[in-house]
Amino acid sequence: MKRGLIGSGLVLVAVCALGLWPADAQEREPAGPSNTEVLVEAVLKRQIAGLNAESADAVMLCFHRGAPDRDGLRKVLVNQFRVRDLRYSLRESKFLGEDGRYAYMRTWQRVDGRNEKIPFVGETEELLVFKKGRGGWKAWTSARLDKRKIPLTEAGPERGPRKHRRR
Repeated sequence: MKRGLIGSGLVLVAVCALGLWPADAQEREPAGPSNTEVLVEAVLKRQIAGLNAESADAVMLCFHRGAPDRDGLRKVLVNQFRVRDLRYSLRESKFLGEDGRYAYMRTWQRVDGRNEKIPFVGETEELLVFKKGRGGWKAWTSARLDKRKIPLTEAGPERGPRKHRRR
């Protein structure tokens, strides 16, 4: 038994001496994003692209089949795309972590409604929950943490309308 411990100790000393094991945690390279972080951010970006394309089908492909009120969300999107002219963008995101079948991300998203009857630009802070299923990570649910209106003068360059609607 002692021989095994001594042998293990010698291997550890050799690894440290050769520089294969950092002597101090500060010498380590900073870790990049986890695979889960990359995958859930890709889901979020596909979801925003679907919103901007005004495709309820594209947006719903980003949601888990068992997501709470999935059918209700689809109906809201179809109606919204008929009557609103909104643009969405991701201002910032922060991956918070993964816990088994769930992953969490905090985001700041912008909604540009300058082409509405009453023009506006707003930002929302959201906590997004993703759930892992057979097809990989999908959106599960979200909670709004904060929202604010952005004065049109501070919102950046004005964009032209995407489409013409009768209201």
